[in-house]
Amino acid sequence: MTGGLPEPRPITSHINTGSKGDFMVDVGDPIPQQSEHVCVRPEGTLDASHLENEVNISDDSGDHVQPDGPYGYLPNSAICITFIVLFGLSPLLHAIQTIWTRHWFFLYTALLCGLLETLGWAARFWSIQNLFNGQAFTIQISTLIIAPTFLLAAVFMVFGDLIKMLGVQYSRLGPFLYARIFFTCDIISLALQGIGGGMASAAADNNGNIQPGTNLILVGIVLQLVIIVAFMLLAGEFLYRYRND
Repeated sequence: MTGGLPEPRPITSHINTGSKGDFMVDVGDPIPQQSEHVCVRPEGTLDASHLENEVNISDDSGDHVQPDGPYGYLPNSAICITFIVLFGLSPLLHAIQTIWTRHWFFLYTALLCGLLETLGWAARFWSIQNLFNGQAFTIQISTLIIAPTFLLAAVFMVFGDLIKMLGVQYSRLGPFLYARIFFTCDIISLALQGIGGGMASAAADNNGNIQPGTNLILVGIVLQLVIIVAFMLLAGEFLYRYRND
């Protein structure tokens, strides 16, 4: 007895370590402070099954996740390699198509799109090796934003040729206006996306806020979506009037 109070007794508890056997520990007074990751059940069993997930955070492919990168996620290496191969074949096929059909505008539209897409996905694969490589991030975001514009230009020009073949009377617009109007609008959306991409890249290099640049990219993408939808409606009307004549 000390000061009228009972003397503290040692505490003996069974602890299950997950190994082949348990062991006994004596916990005296004062009781050591436990780690915030250790949960001792009332019966004294130590549950550490959750510690592995807290220490090792990885994506489905087993790559270590670095959530602080400019992407906000870890790009998948297999997807990048797949698109590098596919877009690498695209320029070759379009080059053969250009020579075969003698439609030389494919050289600076569809073929150029394939080259830029290949470069962009290669730069993204390079960026995965070091998420904070500002040069790789700038190349991939710039080329992947610009590339689809040239393919859309090819679509507009091919559709103009189709109108001349099937009949101008079925089209609401002249065959040359499609390329002029929609390609001009597409250039505007491209400029917005390019400026936004530059802002996001500069912010990423300086560990700043990439959200303003990302928002501007989204505005350009929405404008591009409106352009495509409007083109599809006009093209659908042309085909409908042609088939029902």
